[in-house]
Amino acid sequence: MKLDPGFLDRRPEEGARLVALSLCEKAERAAVEIGGPEDAEALHDFRVALRRLRTTIDGYDPCLAGIGRRRSARRLKKLARATNPARDAQVQLEWLGRHGPKLRARHQGAVAWLSARLERRREEAEDEARSELAPRFRRFAARLRGRLERFEGQLGDGGPQPVFAEAMAGALREGARSLRERMAAVSGADEERPIHKARIAAKRLRYLLEPLRGHPRVDAEQAVAGLKELQDLLGGLHDLHVLAGVVSEALREAAVELSERLHARVYAGEGGLEGLKGELRRNLRPGLLAIDRLVRRERDVLFERLGREWLAGGLDRLEAAVEELSGALEGGRRDAGREAAPPETAPRGAGAPPA
Repeated sequence: MKLDPGFLDRRPEEGARLVALSLCEKAERAAVEIGGPEDAEALHDFRVALRRLRTTIDGYDPCLAGIGRRRSARRLKKLARATNPARDAQVQLEWLGRHGPKLRARHQGAVAWLSARLERRREEAEDEARSELAPRFRRFAARLRGRLERFEGQLGDGGPQPVFAEAMAGALREGARSLRERMAAVSGADEERPIHKARIAAKRLRYLLEPLRGHPRVDAEQAVAGLKELQDLLGGLHDLHVLAGVVSEALREAAVELSERLHARVYAGEGGLEGLKGELRRNLRPGLLAIDRLVRRERDVLFERLGREWLAGGLDRLEAAVEELSGALEGGRRDAGREAAPPETAPRGAGAPPA
């Protein structure tokens, strides 16, 4: 379903449901397309739609009574996490494809060995997404849609009624506050957990803003673009932290494999000096360490950019933009109220009562 710009002027319960229903339908379409000709793109769209939907359900908690919010959010979180291995392996393969050729010829065996391992992981994770995750989500989405499409409300007393724009303004301010707190906790390139939390906070604030992109009254296009840049930078750091863990694991497994081959040669009667030297020449450790150094170098470069572009002023500008949008959402409600009020009861001055 396409969101009508008037969703901001609906009751909070209705506006939140319209946004959630729109995202639920997008996720369902992506789930159906997994396994088709655009499978890789559909899996990416599915992951993103799950996270957008969960952010909406979390961000508008008071507006979504009756849908089993906590249970729905937990289910979406589990489904989204289950798509991580496929995405991580794909990102890591792309990184190796870009950086592997920079390494010396003697290190290319390690690049090929690690790439083959990651390719197997990606294929296994994508198979699971096609066969299990997408069908599970479609069943869950059918129930969720049924709950989102109906709600109980009380008739107003004739006075001004709250609208979704006000609820959205509150959610945006809370999202900006959370991002500020998470970013303040980031002080070093090796702080994996704080950087991950900051990335999640940036992503959630962006997802809350996205329904306002191109809105005729409150356009969040620039703020969303800024958050996308911050999210990409934090995401790049997070991906490198994950890749560093993969390389660390690979170093251990390569060492075990080499030890087992050396041991097998000795007990097969092939443990002469030349045979053992041949096995040692196949040692993957130098190549894996070369990959590790590239990961560390790029991580440090990205963190320097984060400090220069965001920790030193960019975040202040982003917060100001979000506050301006929040004020516009609330101001739009006040303006609409003044236009709707008859002249004899319209407030005069700064909230003064009529004469």
